[in-house]
Amino acid sequence: MAAFKDEIARRRTFAIISHPDAGKTTLTEKLLLYGGAIAQAGEVKGKRARAATSDWMEIEKQRGISVTSSVMQFQHGGCCVNILDTPGHQDFSEDTYRTLMAADSAVMVIDAAKGVEPQTRKLFRVCALRHIPIFTFINKMDRESRDPLELCGEVEAELGIDTYPVNWPIGSGKEFQGVYDREAGHILFFSGEGHAKKAEATAVDLDDPAVGDMIGESRWRQLQEEVELLGAGRDFDLEELDILSKSIAQNGLLSPIIVRRDPAGGGRYFLIAGERRLLACRRLGYEEVPAIVSDAPEANAAVLTLIENLHRQDLNCFEEAEGIYALMKESGLSQQKVCAMLAKPQPTVANKLRLLRLDPQVRQFLIDHRMGERIARCLLALEGTDRQLKAARHILQNQMSARQAEGYISTLTGPKKGGRSPVGYLRDFRILFSSVDKAVEEIKRCGISVQAQTTEEDGFVCYTIRVPKTASPQKAAPRRERQAVTV
Repeated sequence: MAAFKDEIARRRTFAIISHPDAGKTTLTEKLLLYGGAIAQAGEVKGKRARAATSDWMEIEKQRGISVTSSVMQFQHGGCCVNILDTPGHQDFSEDTYRTLMAADSAVMVIDAAKGVEPQTRKLFRVCALRHIPIFTFINKMDRESRDPLELCGEVEAELGIDTYPVNWPIGSGKEFQGVYDREAGHILFFSGEGHAKKAEATAVDLDDPAVGDMIGESRWRQLQEEVELLGAGRDFDLEELDILSKSIAQNGLLSPIIVRRDPAGGGRYFLIAGERRLLACRRLGYEEVPAIVSDAPEANAAVLTLIENLHRQDLNCFEEAEGIYALMKESGLSQQKVCAMLAKPQPTVANKLRLLRLDPQVRQFLIDHRMGERIARCLLALEGTDRQLKAARHILQNQMSARQAEGYISTLTGPKKGGRSPVGYLRDFRILFSSVDKAVEEIKRCGISVQAQTTEEDGFVCYTIRVPKTASPQKAAPRRERQAVTV
């Protein structure tokens, strides 16, 4: 049994996702090549070269596209790695959705010339809704491409995530010469022709003067500036930071930041909460800031970070619901205690969590078109993804408000099961008619011969009041006969 558990623990399964032609299958080949599973990488559209390993169907070899998902396995670093190569074309997206259920994580491939594309957005949202960790790989840097900083900005803006480049390219297209490894702190220069064999790499420190001779002085300075920019951290609204800085300068830091000691020692700390406050203090030139040192284990620190993120104002309703669910899962607390931690009423939290019942496709549609939480909640009354998507499209096309959408959904659902019976439905109208009957009696007491009658016609209840044109002896003023009133 112990050996069986060890075998499970060393498994690593990840899927490769992207828009069509971004290079998923080519990346799969390179992973197999460098993992030692194959001696020569195939080509997706090579007529004379060997076909890609994962494109095993004849139509895939002829057209150069992946039609179905395929799995490749190799041993690396003591782990058994399973690569799931998925189709990129929308026609075969259902196969990709099913494949993602088996993945521990996903590699999202982005074409360096095209950036984030429609299918990339859709697959990213599916992974995000299923809490699948994502590693982004920007491909085709050896071709003419967009500026790397611009690409990172687009990923953050389009997908709503923060980026942390693990390495950084040196040039692009014909001038592509290698990458800078941020963790190791050195440059990897690539050499060699062709793509079938492993490329030869030479490691050189970034500050080594030889780098200027290898890539040119101007490109070397540009690389140093770009690497320095990468260490600047995530962006914040400068105006908001200025306001916060002025408040801290006038009143002091009222809420200290929260940090955790580095288990490895060395006098270092990990920031748990208070990144904006820390940046504001740095803008003021503070060398020290008040901090609470938490001795909580890493799991509890993750809970504090989740709480901090849930207080952000730019979360959509699904992100907030996922955050609350993750908080409950990480902390093991009940919904009531989580509500107290977040200072939110329990019905509000319960309604947020109900949104997670919607299918990922429905959530993605609502996010893409910025449809609000009320509309998302009313869609829960419909059964089935197809009905929910159809209703959401109808609401969007007709530009319905939340109240109009609720009325439209009620027409689709009909009377609720277990609700009032038809007898109770008519009894409500009888209460209304009772008030009208009293008014009719008052008219009769005034001496006017008025008649009232109730009939049912084709799903309607008709209440008819008839008043004679000629005046009665008690009344001098003539009255015209009123038309029938349909209720």
